[in-house]
Amino acid sequence: MKGDKKNCHGNPHRLRSRVLAVNNYKAIVVALILCLSATAQTESKARFQWDWQHAQELDFKPNAGNVRELSEGDRSELIKAISRQIRTVMEPGPNPRALAKKTRVKLFDLNGDGIPEIIAQPIGIDAGCGATGNCPFWIFQKDGEGYKLLLRRMGFWVFTVEPTITNGFRDIVLASHESASERTVIVFRYSGGTYQERACYNAFWYDSTNHRLNEPTITRCRK
Repeated sequence: MKGDKKNCHGNPHRLRSRVLAVNNYKAIVVALILCLSATAQTESKARFQWDWQHAQELDFKPNAGNVRELSEGDRSELIKAISRQIRTVMEPGPNPRALAKKTRVKLFDLNGDGIPEIIAQPIGIDAGCGATGNCPFWIFQKDGEGYKLLLRRMGFWVFTVEPTITNGFRDIVLASHESASERTVIVFRYSGGTYQERACYNAFWYDSTNHRLNEPTITRCRK
């Protein structure tokens, strides 16, 4: 040890070389960590697979006016919440409450607290639906003042509730019906009290030769 210490003090060039070697080693380690992190993120994005075979379109029954799993009071509060949303998309004239009562609903406990959230879509052009079947899409959560809006998007056809969880809530994937061969697929994750859009993809069922595919080709949306 004394010999090493003496040697270091007696040879400043060797000491400087050792210091540079340590610094270079640290820089290499940091660069490697950053590279692995970027690679993992890229692979995670590339691995996205839409479970399109289990995508759901809401049935016409039950609707907000007759869903049996909710009490009369909860149905009334849900209809109020849906009516507020329909007013933002409807044409002048129709009764928003009547449209709200016909709105398709599905109960799904998205955060595992035992109280189901409400997935809802209206029906008809008056409530904002298009000719291809795309409609407004809402998710509501029961709170002390009725129903809180967690997600609101226009123009979607089907959805999937993903097994993955973000901040305590299941991730949601929505898909719109662009044409017979194309869907726009949006990934939503829970953050800050609502669902936020986190990724966008295009799904194609035909290749460049117009051949029907068994599984869609999924690519990132063009910005």
